[in-house]
Amino acid sequence: MKNHRLSKIAEDFSIELIFLFGSQKENGYRILKGENIEIKDPLTDLDIGVVFKKGFFPQKPYVIFGPLYFELAEVFHPLTTDLIFLEKTDSTFQFEAIKGICIFNTDMETLENYIEKVLTFAADWKVFRDRIDQDFLKIKR
Repeated sequence: MKNHRLSKIAEDFSIELIFLFGSQKENGYRILKGENIEIKDPLTDLDIGVVFKKGFFPQKPYVIFGPLYFELAEVFHPLTTDLIFLEKTDSTFQFEAIKGICIFNTDMETLENYIEKVLTFAADWKVFRDRIDQDFLKIKR
């Protein structure tokens, strides 16, 4: 039932990928499977990352954010949710999302291509990030 609703939301908002990540990803997945959950820390939230179909990222993201957020919040109630448009985040953040659980994809090729793209950019960024961290540590000494 919830999977059908998720597919409808993805279709209505032109979304091709949805990821659950962060500390509550497992609870979010349990909700999708219709299982009961126990919220041990009410201050944590479920991170939901979405990727829009090519050419469908909204010109005014703030217009679509509210309606999409409320649709997803209903699906994952009673968890508090945090919605992220992954295309607008850096590759290291997207890397955290792909380490989570992909709960919706239009097809496997789309998912695989996205993961490959994120891994490529995240690996490139990691080299620079490591250099920056090393330089920072030298300055601190």
